[in-house]
Amino acid sequence: MTHSKRLFVLIAATWLGAGFLQAAGAPTASTYLRFLEVERNGTGEVSGLNGAAGVAVSPDGRHVYATGELEDALAVFERDSASGALTFVEEQKDVLDGSLAGGDAGLRRLNGAHGVVVSPDGAQVYVTSKTGDALTVFSRDVATGALTFVQTKYDSVGGVNGLDGAEGIAISPDGAHVYVAGRNDNALAVFARDASTGAVTFVEMDRDGVAGVTGLAGAKAVALSPDGAHVYATGSLDNAVAAFTRDAGSGKLTFVEAQEEGQNGVVGLTRARAVAVSPDGANVYVAGGYDDALVVFARDAATGTLTYLQLLEDSVNGINGLNGADAVAVSPDGTHVYVTASVDDALAVFARDAGSGTLTYVERLRDGIGDIDGLNRAAAVAVSNDGRNVYAAGYVDDAVAVFRVRGCGDGVLDPGEECDDGNLQDGDCCSSTCRFEPATTLCRPAAGPCDVADFCTGASGSCPDQLEPPTFECRGTLGACDRAEFCTGTDAACPADALEPSTTVCRPAAGPCDVAETCTGTGPSCPADQKSTGICRPAAGGCDVAERCDGVSDDCPADTLEPAGFECRPAGGVCDLAETCTGTSAACPADQKSTAVCRPAAGDCDVAERCDGLGNDCPADTLVPATVECRPAAGPCDVAEHCSGHGPTCPADAIKSAGAECRPAVGPCDLAETCDGSTTACPADVLKPAGAPCGIDSDPCALDSSCTGASAACPTAAPKVGIAAALCAFDRNLGEGACSGQSMPPVVHRLFVQARGLVAQTNGASPARKRKLLRQAGTLLKKANAAIARAERRKQAPLSASCATLTKAMISDALGRVAAIGK
Repeated sequence: MTHSKRLFVLIAATWLGAGFLQAAGAPTASTYLRFLEVERNGTGEVSGLNGAAGVAVSPDGRHVYATGELEDALAVFERDSASGALTFVEEQKDVLDGSLAGGDAGLRRLNGAHGVVVSPDGAQVYVTSKTGDALTVFSRDVATGALTFVQTKYDSVGGVNGLDGAEGIAISPDGAHVYVAGRNDNALAVFARDASTGAVTFVEMDRDGVAGVTGLAGAKAVALSPDGAHVYATGSLDNAVAAFTRDAGSGKLTFVEAQEEGQNGVVGLTRARAVAVSPDGANVYVAGGYDDALVVFARDAATGTLTYLQLLEDSVNGINGLNGADAVAVSPDGTHVYVTASVDDALAVFARDAGSGTLTYVERLRDGIGDIDGLNRAAAVAVSNDGRNVYAAGYVDDAVAVFRVRGCGDGVLDPGEECDDGNLQDGDCCSSTCRFEPATTLCRPAAGPCDVADFCTGASGSCPDQLEPPTFECRGTLGACDRAEFCTGTDAACPADALEPSTTVCRPAAGPCDVAETCTGTGPSCPADQKSTGICRPAAGGCDVAERCDGVSDDCPADTLEPAGFECRPAGGVCDLAETCTGTSAACPADQKSTAVCRPAAGDCDVAERCDGLGNDCPADTLVPATVECRPAAGPCDVAEHCSGHGPTCPADAIKSAGAECRPAVGPCDLAETCDGSTTACPADVLKPAGAPCGIDSDPCALDSSCTGASAACPTAAPKVGIAAALCAFDRNLGEGACSGQSMPPVVHRLFVQARGLVAQTNGASPARKRKLLRQAGTLLKKANAAIARAERRKQAPLSASCATLTKAMISDALGRVAAIGK
């Protein structure tokens, strides 16, 4: 479509609405590419794709990088190597560059992020900033795809030039140099790349109109030949593609030529926006944005010059999807060329002739047609290293659309395929050409005793999987202790070989002297037949013999008895009798017990024990108790011996010790006799001599007595007379006897003492004074007697009647004696 035609279509679209363009050319089902998915900004965790403008795939095919021009960001995705589907990893956002000062302090690294490329070694990612006029370098984590900032180069900072409006970017195949198209500078900026860090150093700027260079006005895109010998760049304002030779050492460029719209028969380059070189270096492909066209050039590998070959134009010869052609990419195997069109919101596919490089239209995939999404204002395109996936950036959709190259072996049933099992192998019922294999094809050999060899059906791409039924015996028995195994019906393997447990009888006993054999649990065979040597018939009684197997025969020997006289039950103790067999019975005669003396007395203090006729043992040895006299006394000075209760013999004969009383005194005037310690007889009886005192009378008012020498009795004591007869009454203790422990009123004792003192004063006194003193003493004794009566009647601790009677008697006796001496 010419520029004028394109303007007409745009005007018509304005009048009739976007539906006019959608209606042009009835869509057909895609035959080469299949839409897989879309990664859209703000969906799930995806971010950084607002105004998606650029896309690139890492050389190892593990990651995809896309720029968000309106978000000033770079989005990072992980790529599934099998399907090509993407998983969001992270977003690198625009930041203020803090390393700059002065007038450059406000510069930002990813302002208007546009173009993106990954270094050939996969170590770094480079991004151009269309608004920020910059080139930013990130180091790449090969495992995760995550990025780390390395540096940013800004236009007109530090001697750098040619980055104003930086868009297109490419790296030389040897990774030594980086080339950036600066649209506003109408130039290419050349940088040397440090292979270890990825950092770049400015080399030069090649500008349109300088040193003979043409074709770079509005420089948009840049590409290098696979041999690194030449660089090609589009000039959108020059409607041209410029060719340069490249110095591999310095990276500097030398202008060769410019192929321009309308010159030398070249057409289709109006607003040339993109350029790509085929992998074999034979062709250069340029997208003409305003011509809605793709131009094919042949390339001279020696000089880098181009020869116009072919024009592919939207809506001409059935071609569609090139309206607003914006980006171009060639598959790694050089068989196909892909073009994104921003007005058509489409991705166009062309087949490439390997010999001439010319193209044949294959199909168009358009946003909103069928399930295709993410191509609204399609802006960029990239192909995976294996050629199986195509990634296109949708600027208005803020998205990356993912496509999969259709083909046999991709696991998806495409038109013309009978089957597709995801591989290109024969023998699995789906052939390497995706056709059903015949029913004679063995698709799966038996994988075990319980598996059946499977054959294709001829009507399906899947191999049947059949197993032997659970009734199928997969392992027979190898002996009496082995089990036959049967298939499970769910597993190709025969169940593990199982043996009978060690509790299983594999050969029963053939008789009482045969041993039943049991499995060992470790082998299939039954152990060898064994005979017993143990008892096969136990003794049926004390006179029966237990029979034992002979280790040879299965039968038990004949039953035998013990002979007569054979002791079948020994004595179980001194009181038990031993029994002997009769020779005719298996039973031992009944047990008999003794009643005889089983333990004679061992001494005067021991008791002879006799069997009780019931127990086997002699009753316990008993002794005469300790109270029993075993030897009587032979005289007053002899001691009678008693059993000790601890031994059988009577203790040794003993006599009383010297001084032991053997005859007590029979009266106060008799002497007690004592043993001499050597004889059993008591000495002759002896009395106290005449005149020997025979003791003080217990009555304090009686005189002392003396013996007569002829009698054991003490003569009766004579009473005291005179004042002594009165004073003795006061020598008695009022608190003795019945009054012991009782609370005697203190006044009684005091009056008793005062009365005695008055009586004592009468000794030698005149008769008149004597009478007065005795009257006073009598008065005091009467008061004491009254005090005793009161104490007997008191409520707390009264004197007992016996104590009161005794005390009153003592006081009355004293009162009588006082009265007597006064007469």
